[in-house]
Amino acid sequence: MFRALLVRRCLSTTTSLTPPKRRCNNILVRPLMTAHLRRRLLSTTTSPTPAKRQRNYLGAAVFGTLVVGTFGLGTWQTNRYFWKEELIQQRKQTLSDNPVDLITRLQELLASAGVAFDLSNPVDHSDLHYTRISARGVFDHSNEICIGPRVPPKQEHAASGMNIAEVGGESHGYFVVTPLILDNGGGTILVNRGWIPDPKKTKFKTQPALRFVTGSVTVNGVVLPPEQPRLFSPPNDIIRRRFLWFDPVAACQATGIMLPNSKDRPVILNAIERCNEGMFPVVSGLETYESFHVGTETHATYAVTWYALSFFGAIMNYVRFLR
Repeated sequence: MFRALLVRRCLSTTTSLTPPKRRCNNILVRPLMTAHLRRRLLSTTTSPTPAKRQRNYLGAAVFGTLVVGTFGLGTWQTNRYFWKEELIQQRKQTLSDNPVDLITRLQELLASAGVAFDLSNPVDHSDLHYTRISARGVFDHSNEICIGPRVPPKQEHAASGMNIAEVGGESHGYFVVTPLILDNGGGTILVNRGWIPDPKKTKFKTQPALRFVTGSVTVNGVVLPPEQPRLFSPPNDIIRRRFLWFDPVAACQATGIMLPNSKDRPVILNAIERCNEGMFPVVSGLETYESFHVGTETHATYAVTWYALSFFGAIMNYVRFLR
């Protein structure tokens, strides 16, 4: 009996000791977890905040000059667009008028300026440029000038004009400039009669010769300003009358035209109609003188491009340097 009581007491003791042991384990773990959470909270609250990025005004100013520059280029192209559009309209209106006699027009211009008309060779006047002029006289074929090599006029390549195959594939030629001795002692002017194939290489042996005209003829054309030399324009051969570019002063020396002043330029009349039979010289149509080599659509494209670069450049400048 005593033995049974001892066993029962031992069992009760062992069972009573187990929960305190669990509680002891929980008591040991809880402080560890609390300390870990405390450290994490402390590390989170005490971590340094990132410093605010400073604005780079120097970089913004340097990059901003590019933005302003592209905006200025866009404005310049816009002004060029409207200027050229207005000039084209003026040319179309002027070229739509009927041809005016050269001597009569020169007398009117000089009289309005209070200058007496000189009976010597006519001198170029800026108010004559891009106007339709008619002149009557006799061609001096012995003093012709060839300017080139040049390709045929542009509209001759178009579907509505003469196809290049119609001249045997000849695309290498010259512009023929012939002195025109005006009737009634009006002096001498230069007439650009149009394009002809190279006389030494052309397949047309008789056609180029048809450009020669005898007797008095009436030339209808447009007066253009003298051609300006480029940076590396070569000298012309005055003795052989072969010109790579149209130098009016050298042309006067080659043809024997005497002008009152060395700074004066001769009148250059570009024919818009042939004065002879055959297909040569090939003349430029009246619509050729209404437009420019660089059209208004090109200026519009450039303006949009520069403005777009300026817009996106301004955004990049703000994001990179000022935000």
